[in-house]
Amino acid sequence: LYFRPLLPNLNFKLRPGDSLLQTVGDLDFSPFRRSELPLPPSLKGRLTQLKGKKRRFFQGGTPGLTEELLKNEERELFHEILEHKILDLENSLKEVRRAIMFEGDVSAEDEQLQSKIKYLEDEVKQFKKARAALRPNQPPPFVWDLAFVEIFEDDDPGFDIVIGNPPYVRQEKIRDYLGRFDRREYLDRLNESLRAVYPGFMRRDRRISGRADYYVYFYLHGLSLLADKGSFCFITSNSWLDVDFGKDLQEFFLRHGHLKMVIDNRAKRSFSQADVNTVIVLAGPPERKRPLSEREMRKRLVRFVAFRVPFEEAVNSVTFSEIEDEGLYRPMAGLRVLKKPEFRAVLWDQLSLYREGLESPEGKKLAGTGEYKGDKWGGKYLRAPDIYFTILEKGRGKLVRLGDIAEVRFGIKTGANEFFYLEPVGLTVKEVAELSQRDPKAPVRVRNGAGWEREIEAGWLRPVIKSPREMKTLQVRLEDLRYLVFMPPEDVRERIERGNRQPWRGYPLATAYIRWGERQGYQNRPTCASRTWWWDLGVQTTPHLTWFKAFNDRFFVPLNNHVFCSDRMYAVYYTREAVVLSAILNNTSQSVIAELAGRVNLGEGALDNMTYEAANNVILNPQAVEPFQAHLLGIFQNLARREVRNIFEELGFTLCRKRRCKHPEHPYEYVKPEDLTLEQVQQASPDRYELDSV
Repeated sequence: LYFRPLLPNLNFKLRPGDSLLQTVGDLDFSPFRRSELPLPPSLKGRLTQLKGKKRRFFQGGTPGLTEELLKNEERELFHEILEHKILDLENSLKEVRRAIMFEGDVSAEDEQLQSKIKYLEDEVKQFKKARAALRPNQPPPFVWDLAFVEIFEDDDPGFDIVIGNPPYVRQEKIRDYLGRFDRREYLDRLNESLRAVYPGFMRRDRRISGRADYYVYFYLHGLSLLADKGSFCFITSNSWLDVDFGKDLQEFFLRHGHLKMVIDNRAKRSFSQADVNTVIVLAGPPERKRPLSEREMRKRLVRFVAFRVPFEEAVNSVTFSEIEDEGLYRPMAGLRVLKKPEFRAVLWDQLSLYREGLESPEGKKLAGTGEYKGDKWGGKYLRAPDIYFTILEKGRGKLVRLGDIAEVRFGIKTGANEFFYLEPVGLTVKEVAELSQRDPKAPVRVRNGAGWEREIEAGWLRPVIKSPREMKTLQVRLEDLRYLVFMPPEDVRERIERGNRQPWRGYPLATAYIRWGERQGYQNRPTCASRTWWWDLGVQTTPHLTWFKAFNDRFFVPLNNHVFCSDRMYAVYYTREAVVLSAILNNTSQSVIAELAGRVNLGEGALDNMTYEAANNVILNPQAVEPFQAHLLGIFQNLARREVRNIFEELGFTLCRKRRCKHPEHPYEYVKPEDLTLEQVQQASPDRYELDSV
């Protein structure tokens, strides 16, 4: 090998360029391998010859065959392909003009011909620009089918293996790094190139979500490079498994692709220095022009594999033989599950996964079942502890979605928090609320977030939960709150609804505050400007429970029947006994389910969840607790009297108080959950233990 290397010209296989968007001049050649440019036999013959020369050069030993010679030939061939396309377009243009010349009166058909002429003229200009961009002193442009002609002109065109670790770039930072197009045009072109490659998936009007990370485009383009029996392997952020923009990629895999395996490691990150949790994805070639049939989707099985130990301790042929062996999986909670000390694997077919993510999953057929909304694959199938499947198995017939029995919606969106949220000066929130009931026109001194401090009538000030940190107990208490929200009192509300032109009359202090706000320009902010009266938050109803938008080390859902909440929380409305629902939502197992329904795509930080994710939480049906409801409520009321502690203290983990500890800022970072016993939990939180027991 020293004297005659096995791959002497490997560097020729390394080609720099934009793997997503290949442009020459202003023309996009990304879909070239999809027969966008039909070639005459002579040029196809040239491609075949180039393919042979490249193969001989790559293997070495052909005198006179150099890399420069091949690149020049590649550029000349590309030039001839453009020349052929220009000539073909010009001939079509002549035929259309000849047809118009022999037509008589102008008709609708003539207008269509004129439109076709305009299209053909624009196409000729585009291809001539591309031809002009080919300069002899520059390397040939990167286009997959020419750079790798030996791959795409083969009997089975495409790569046998596509493997990659695409860049971790969030949607707001996506741009054309070659400087050809501005951000908007670049995203437009990315979508149009996908439309040419996947007409069945992209259709005429589909666009990849504007919130999608960069790697989503790499997935779709990378899969299109596969041969019919090729294998695809990517390692990327796991965010697409759980967040809303991931629904595009999920739907593509389920309706058009073959998602074989999604691998996570719960013991060790793949990249210790990257603040991103990753997964490894294995897939087969997709169907580019049509969706899969139900039968095809049912036959394609997906394995979600969560390793419990570092890869280097478990990855071997025996492990993957076990993962592949369907006979080892056991039915559990409607799925098939394989549990081993080193890993857990969940097996399900693409059709079932697709139905789980439908807006109307009760539909049995693909047609007419509604839009695909996405699902929590990471939470359900990878991060979920084993007890989650036990809960689902034992809870059959007793579990419901929160959104099926209650309404979950955003808290108040003000559009100008520094104007609407006010802190009382000299009084507590509770005292202001009581004063408002006795005397709505009593002056109350308040301070806003912009530094303004004066008096406003008490009737315009309502208690509000602005931050989850204000919540101390399982029941909202006015004495724990810090803020008031600026809202019209009932008499002003009545005048607004009657169309009164000066509804604020009788409240000079509130009127002065509104005028101050207008001098600051708050009325011009988009949310405020959309209202009839910019300072009126509209008719608001206090929720029965409050669900936090983000959870950190405390999970609880406070009972709330008299306080508004900001948009950092979700308002939960329940028509039956809210205290029963609150008791159910505040048991420890619910925190496990919430963890899986939310999103934790960053390596550190709080659990985030959107309104639909909160509504999708599986909970115990309140009807199931009716036989012992009185006992449950007694325990809950007892628990609601004390402050909620962080989860570590609630469960009885010992706080590290060692001096000069290596981890003083995060004392619970190194706790071992497997060391925890039920006796510790019972001793640390006897009231919570009793609630969980019920």
